[in-house]
Amino acid sequence: ATTEIYPLSLHDALPIFGARSRDLAIGKMLGLGAALMLLLVPATLIGVAALLIGTGGAGSGTRFLLLAAVYLGYFVIWIALSFAGSAWAPTTRAALITLLGLWMVNSLLAPRAATDLVRRLHPTPTALEFQRALAAEQRADSTGRTYAEYQEAFQREVLARYRVDSLADLPVNFAGMSLDASERWSDAVFDRNYGRLWATYTRQDQARSIVGFAFPFVAVRALSQGFAGTDFYHHREFAAAAEQYRRHLVRVMNEDLAEHGKTAGFQYTGDHALWSSVEPFDYQTPQVGFVLAHHGRDLAALGGWLVLGIGLALAGARRVRV
Repeated sequence: ATTEIYPLSLHDALPIFGARSRDLAIGKMLGLGAALMLLLVPATLIGVAALLIGTGGAGSGTRFLLLAAVYLGYFVIWIALSFAGSAWAPTTRAALITLLGLWMVNSLLAPRAATDLVRRLHPTPTALEFQRALAAEQRADSTGRTYAEYQEAFQREVLARYRVDSLADLPVNFAGMSLDASERWSDAVFDRNYGRLWATYTRQDQARSIVGFAFPFVAVRALSQGFAGTDFYHHREFAAAAEQYRRHLVRVMNEDLAEHGKTAGFQYTGDHALWSSVEPFDYQTPQVGFVLAHHGRDLAALGGWLVLGIGLALAGARRVRV
């Protein structure tokens, strides 16, 4: 006797064995994922832990879990896309070439292209151009008033405030007051220039987040930096906190010089009590909500790719033939 074997679709054949094509697809993806997890999960957890050690403080555990969830989601996306590519491609070679090309574009080309694109859309000055702009505004502000004119006006204002005719008649040390006025001038210059620079970097980051909807690696990289506390927003937050602390410290020193250094001038030296009056710099890493507020688009992009990948995988399961 002869037996004829007919090609049956996975959906038609599997009920004979008590299984459905969707169940087989999920099983195949779980099997692939389990094999890869033996290598990738330990490496991912070690990397996440190493990055988060530096953040410390409250919320670091939540950051750890969310960052691990981001990598897990990215992991699932590629498993689903791999299965879908195998199911939809006409041959194994076509599936391999397609998936390899997608991986190269997503992981190697897209991040660099996104960086170049946002820099063209929102260019930033070079370090030399930025320093020249700072130096120019230190000499004269946007209204054309020079620093010398600012100091002369401040001196007249101080003399009028204390109702004296010369600096020697002041009951305070003018050197300390002059230093404080100089700080206020410089602070305004730095606020204007760094404000424009921070705004440009923000626009660049927002434009880059849109690219994540086309390439998931861009979104995952942004989220990884965000939860690890190494992205632009954390840098800006730390820089602002450090600058505010510096300004407070300098203001306390200048005020003490003006009040107690009448006869010593710039040679006045504060005691231990003065320096102890300023608390040490104690920076606290922002909470998780800070990351979510600045990376909402990246989360949406990753979620969209996760839904798309799983949908393509389940749809591709119906095309598998045995």
